[in-house]
Amino acid sequence: MSLIETIRASRIARRQELAAPIELTQAAANVKRTFPAVVNATPVSVGEAIQRLDIALRKWDWEGVTVGNISLAARAFLERDKIPHAVSDFLKRELEATTSSILLDAVGEAYFSGWTRHSERTRWLASILQARASHLSFRWKQLFVAVPELLDIDEAPLRLAEKMLVQADPFQWLLDAGLASPHAGQLSTEAYLAWLKLLPPVVTKQHVERIFGWIRPRGHQPVSTTLAARAVEKLLEPWRADMPAPEFRTFLTDRIIEAFGDPRYESKAESKAFWPLVALDRRTVLLRWLAGQSIDALLDIIMKATGNHMWPPRHHFWKGLYDRGLVTEAWIALSTPAMDIAGNIFSEGGGKVGQAAALQTATGNKKETCLLIMKVGRYTVVEGSHDYRVHLFLNTDRRAPALYQNEYNAEKIMLPQNDRMARIHDIHGGWQSWVEERVLR
Repeated sequence: MSLIETIRASRIARRQELAAPIELTQAAANVKRTFPAVVNATPVSVGEAIQRLDIALRKWDWEGVTVGNISLAARAFLERDKIPHAVSDFLKRELEATTSSILLDAVGEAYFSGWTRHSERTRWLASILQARASHLSFRWKQLFVAVPELLDIDEAPLRLAEKMLVQADPFQWLLDAGLASPHAGQLSTEAYLAWLKLLPPVVTKQHVERIFGWIRPRGHQPVSTTLAARAVEKLLEPWRADMPAPEFRTFLTDRIIEAFGDPRYESKAESKAFWPLVALDRRTVLLRWLAGQSIDALLDIIMKATGNHMWPPRHHFWKGLYDRGLVTEAWIALSTPAMDIAGNIFSEGGGKVGQAAALQTATGNKKETCLLIMKVGRYTVVEGSHDYRVHLFLNTDRRAPALYQNEYNAEKIMLPQNDRMARIHDIHGGWQSWVEERVLR
């Protein structure tokens, strides 16, 4: 017996006796169900597909025109690409009459991407989806059964937003319902914006995470920075004229900055690209919270760095002005030893925003000085540790240091010894009255 005859006679190699690969068979069935009628064809460009259709229509010779060609051309037509008039007419009629789930998938995607209230094109696409419903692929059938309001050509975004409102995780809910890309398309964008408006004020951690679940869903791409900015505005909106509990304030501050960067770091690309998109009154809320954190952080750092007994009364005074809403922004500049201590404090505490500080670069007698630079009404105030005087600069004064710089030199900021806008910290607290007389005017 030859070798080939021996192999053919072997029971081990007989195909009919091999066990069916159940998991692979099931996976293939799932793919077929989700992507029916997939055509294996040599890939062509969109332009080539349109050209083949144009020639076929003129010559009425359909040899070599595949479903894939028609699908490519149909998607270009639905995306409003420039197409010969005869091809456009053909594709319009084809889409209205087709039983191909591939073409109807393209209709569904075009409906979502270009949804416009009272638009004739939106009305036409919706009519196709309704008329050809029995031929839709599984995921589109599933979606329109789960959310039939999506085909409301006048109020689909609002109706979808209302359904999202009762979902703990709207993004995952839409994925489960069959929408492959919940962020994609004008309909989804309008629904998201309507959902933000319908949501109650964000006052709990659960509410915060619900919004983050949409704008930064795990395992998926986040929304655009422009749309994310609308979410941050929603998160900060309740606090324009109020102050949340410290624990919630720290949580929300950390959550926002972790995702979008610190608004005080304008030099960093991430912050520079994002924060100008957020409304100023909402951005100011976060800066106000960060000011309070900076004032508290400086007390902790100075006490650990120097044991300076003069600082607690100063902290109490400035934090009092902050609590009265007078200190709207604050930034700290630390000496090199204090910067090292700050790093240890924040690594132990796990804070995500407390590490924001500048380096104080003075030498000589002022090299150990730590600075607190604040916006207080119409003044930029510079306060410092040790024997540093308190300085007040009108915001129009060119000598006033800018906030949120990377480095400061305590000596160069100082006003002359007898300048009327600087004051020593006398033990009787007269400096506090002097500050209040000016900032409260």
